[in-house]
Amino acid sequence: LRTVVAADLEQSPYLLLASADKVTRVLHQLNPASPSGTADPTDPTPSLTSSAAQEAAPLTPPRTREVCRRLNDQAYVTGSIQRFALKYLVTVEAYDCASNHRLAQSRGIADNPDGVLSVLARVAVDLRKQLGEPAPSVERFSKPLFSTTTTTATSVEVYSEAMGLAAAGRTNDASSLLRRATELDPQFALAFAALGETYSTLGQHDLAASNLGRAYELRNSLDDQHRLAINSAWHDTITGDLNASIRNDREWIGLYPRNPVS
Repeated sequence: LRTVVAADLEQSPYLLLASADKVTRVLHQLNPASPSGTADPTDPTPSLTSSAAQEAAPLTPPRTREVCRRLNDQAYVTGSIQRFALKYLVTVEAYDCASNHRLAQSRGIADNPDGVLSVLARVAVDLRKQLGEPAPSVERFSKPLFSTTTTTATSVEVYSEAMGLAAAGRTNDASSLLRRATELDPQFALAFAALGETYSTLGQHDLAASNLGRAYELRNSLDDQHRLAINSAWHDTITGDLNASIRNDREWIGLYPRNPVS
């Protein structure tokens, strides 16, 4: 849930998501025994953030709100999946960090666990509209990222856990899980890109080139934001083509002026 919603929301040029590193740093600063870490009995939904952040401390909605305030952000997102009969009810909500007023809520029903992926894509689109993103922008920057015939809830779950380990600095463990994610879904461009960058961090250039190359081949199956990120990693890490990198970053800035990476 966390990983898919984040990836879907990142497509928006109007929204800027706090990075896992930022969230984790703030969580480490908070005292786990502080009142902000106490669970709110009226709101049992888990907050959406990185696995690494969850390792630092339980991320209850009140704690998420405190992190949001410390980052000077405007809103935080929570969500849940509930099973009833043979179906799954998915709920995603956004709350104002200052007032804790609910800004948006969207729901969808999936027939099976793998169907949750496509439901989340529709829920994220609805959430973006409720948060004020203009309809032409939502239409232009909305691409289903996890709806291929090979993508399963299991492969996304493995990918999500791997990204949490990578954010926590457990690079070797992350690489093992990312390899598993690409085995489960040979078309999983995001997993190949993450695996390539993980190998690059480990100094294994050949494996980095192989996996980033596969991600580069699959890049057009992704939205603009993730496609441009893969282009950047490919040229900066593998080809060293400075002109191509500049052209890519100019396009990135043009489409996503709020993105600090671009």
